[in-house]
Amino acid sequence: MHRRAAYARRVADELLVRAPVVRIVDHGASTTVIGATAVRRFDGDSAALLRAVLEICARPVGRTRLLAELAARAATTAAAVPAQPIDELVELLVGDGVLVVAGPPAPPVPSPGGGLRRVVLGISGAVAAVDAPALLRELQVAGCEVRVALTRNAARLVSRAALEALTHRAVWTSLWQRDGRAVVPHVELAEWAELVLVYPASATTLSRIATGDCSDLVAAIAAATRAPVVVVPSMNDAMYGSPAVQANLAVLRDHGRYVVHPALGREVAHRPEARSAMLGAAPPAGAVVDIVRHLLRERAAGAPAG
Repeated sequence: MHRRAAYARRVADELLVRAPVVRIVDHGASTTVIGATAVRRFDGDSAALLRAVLEICARPVGRTRLLAELAARAATTAAAVPAQPIDELVELLVGDGVLVVAGPPAPPVPSPGGGLRRVVLGISGAVAAVDAPALLRELQVAGCEVRVALTRNAARLVSRAALEALTHRAVWTSLWQRDGRAVVPHVELAEWAELVLVYPASATTLSRIATGDCSDLVAAIAAATRAPVVVVPSMNDAMYGSPAVQANLAVLRDHGRYVVHPALGREVAHRPEARSAMLGAAPPAGAVVDIVRHLLRERAAGAPAG
């Protein structure tokens, strides 16, 4: 009893809010919470109370406000609401990481160097192209304005409509694509960019950029730009380790391109049950954004990015 009273006093002045990601599923009249330490199933009235608490805690609330809002939903007074089961439920949810103490509002993410930085994202036909929308969103959160160019094979793997929805701009797919805003797309994008990011860079696209083959839009942008060019190789380990690919990567480094080291990933060309971790996959979006932010910050400071 003393423990419960102490808990009630402790949380009375704390604002609790639902965690950004929770693992909770409803089924009929039951709700299952997969928490950090336990899996709990709530049924009937307990499940209804749980859902009500989570709805109210979608924004930061204190204990007094929580009890008052629950009372309003039940068309009764706060004094008539049984506080003990609610305190017990909240304590469980805090322990399971479903409710967390609300901190101060997060400050806006500073742009690398101030103001929106201009990034051309060139997407080639490696399977990691399916992750490009997530990378694009993280670049935007990091303070970048992003324009997108696709190779022909990339357009088979990622939706042009999805990318246009994220950027609110046309997605470029061809050297011959006509638009009054960019009559010669590869030159327009190359001159606009403060950084060109090729993610993922397939073995074919690496070869085109290394040899100056401008038959493809993404490679032509890389050839025409004076901005830093960052390539993120993505392929299976055999291709990545092949003499031809390694020679092209050496050429890119010699030409001053930035070559991102690969991560461990699973080759989707293999059957799902036969996949194992191998070197050659593109790193996760967050890691690529960290590299981009560093390079843009160095460029804004006037120092050589590296």
